[in-house]
Amino acid sequence: MFKGYNNTELVNASQIKALPANYQTLAPSSSNKRKLSKVEEEEKERKKKKNEKKVEAKAAKAKEQTQKQATWQKFAKKSEKKGIHIAGVSGTSIFKTPDNPLGRVGVTGSGKGMTEVAPRAKHKFDLTDDATA
Repeated sequence: MFKGYNNTELVNASQIKALPANYQTLAPSSSNKRKLSKVEEEEKERKKKKNEKKVEAKAAKAKEQTQKQATWQKFAKKSEKKGIHIAGVSGTSIFKTPDNPLGRVGVTGSGKGMTEVAPRAKHKFDLTDDATA
């Protein structure tokens, strides 16, 4: 039986040799790995710790996001029970435009339309002798 190859062959006893004392019976794939130097091992450990910190930070951020989401949903549900309409909660968009062509555009639920745009006037520069005074 050949180790590492999992096949069998019939041979004479004179052709068989004993394994050396320092021979390790490891899986073939792991015996191909080379030993890492101390610097490489330290680098590997540093990267591993950095990755763990990154995963931990992502988990904390996701937890905080979930808490904020739950808080908002609780608030929205409370207002719904009281009969208060919050745009965006009841499926309506806060930027919805009216179906009426004469309708005013604004944030829905605010009761106000968009503010009027004031025309810009040109600045008139008056040349005086203030610079010499």
